[in-house]
Parts: sequence; C-alpha cells; structure tokens
Amino acid sequence: MKRNKLTVLILAITTVLSLGIFFSFYWSLFGVSDEDPGIVLPVDGETTAPEPGTGTPVEKVEITKENVQRVIASMSRPETCSYQSRVTLYSSTGSTSWKNNHYVKNGYTKTEQYNASGTLIKHIITGKGMIYVWRPGGDARYWSGHLGDANSDTEQRIPTYEDIVNRDPSELLDAKYVSYNGGNCIYVKAGDPELEYVDEYWISLDYGLLIHAVTSLGEQVIYEMELGGISTDAVSDNVFLLPNNKLVTEES
Repeated sequence: MKRNKLTVLILAITTVLSLGIFFSFYWSLFGVSDEDPGIVLPVDGETTAPEPGTGTPVEKVEITKENVQRVIASMSRPETCSYQSRVTLYSSTGSTSWKNNHYVKNGYTKTEQYNASGTLIKHIITGKGMIYVWRPGGDARYWSGHLGDANSDTEQRIPTYEDIVNRDPSELLDAKYVSYNGGNCIYVKAGDPELEYVDEYWISLDYGLLIHAVTSLGEQVIYEMELGGISTDAVSDNVFLLPNNKLVTEES
C-alpha cells in the first residue's frame, strides 16, 4: 500500500530527533476570526453558503467516513490570504518547534521561515512550478529552480486537505463536524496500517484551510501543526518582491 508522504517525512524527522536533538520554542497563535463571511461549501447541492458574518452553514450534509473525501474535495482555499503556522515535532527526548508566516496571492505562496529562537532565517516563494529561496541580510542574490513534485505545503511540512482526499478510503477511521477554536470544522481521523500511525485533521469550513493536524503513534504525539492569524484581506504585491527588488511574476 502507498504510504502517506507526510507521515513518512514525519517518521524520518522524528528518528533524527530521538538521537537527542532538542530545542524549545514558544509561540502564541491568534484565534480564527468569526467575522469573516467564509467560503461556500457546495456538495452536490446539499449545502448552502454560510450565513454572512457567522461562518455557519445554513444546512449541513451529514459527514461520514464514506462521503468525507467527496465533501472535502468540493472545498477550495482562498485565492488570497495570509496566516501563521506552528509546527512541532516530539520525541522521547523533547520537542522542536518553528513558526512561519505565509502569504498567498495569484497562485504564489510566500513563506517567512523562523528558527526555534524566533529569528527570521529564510524567505521562500513558490508558484508556477518554481521555487525561490534567499536569506535575510540585504544580499540581492537568491536561488531559484523548478519545484518538481513538491509544493509550498510540503516545503513547509504542512499537510492539506488534499492529503486526506488522496488517502485510501480504507484508512479512514472517523469523520464528523466539530467546533475547534470557536470555528466550524470537519474532523477526520485516519490510520496508516503500514506504519501504525494515526493522523487527525481539523479543516475549517470558514476558510477551506486545514488548520490543525496531529500525528500519533500509540499514546505518543509525534507531530502537530496549527494555523492561526488567518486573514482573507488582500495581500500586497510587494510581499512577493525578490531581493533584487523585482516581483516574482517578472522573473517567471
């Protein structure tokens, strides 16, 4: 059976951590705003748009293990948005966390990557099959190349709802509506029979983003991801300036 790519990546990183690498990091996430009108979640006519200002669907189709992949596949991410992410890896010796700032617009994603001490260490822009990477400090040079099979999410070690849609249906253990951090979400629990890992996902109905994910092995949590500070306000083009002061769209 084909292994979940994210789970394999987590396993590899956790193995390194278990050798004794330990960093500590604390970061407070902002809550998801309930003032955004949210997105439309069409499911073969079974749902309607959220009521303006509430983020709550007027009607909700029942979520089951059998239909959750179809429901999630009908969702779409905002075309322009910004958010923050925190990723934490756990091992028997401790944990390591890092945060990123993310900006999305016109098919491009800009990530500002911070280390465990909160220092900005890298800028990453992905889009149109390309990736651009540079470090802060005023140097106009940057590295660019073809993205290949990777994307902005895999580069950031962040799963998305596409990961759920692409899983073997036999791996799905549970699916239902839940409330998470004051927002309406679809919860999915899936098990990897080959690696004996359990993945849990919380997908925001207000934004179409996977806002929380946890991977466990038995009682031990080994991976956790959380999004916060989500905004669908327009993102400035200047966010996508390369260090040579050219817009990334001019380099593509």
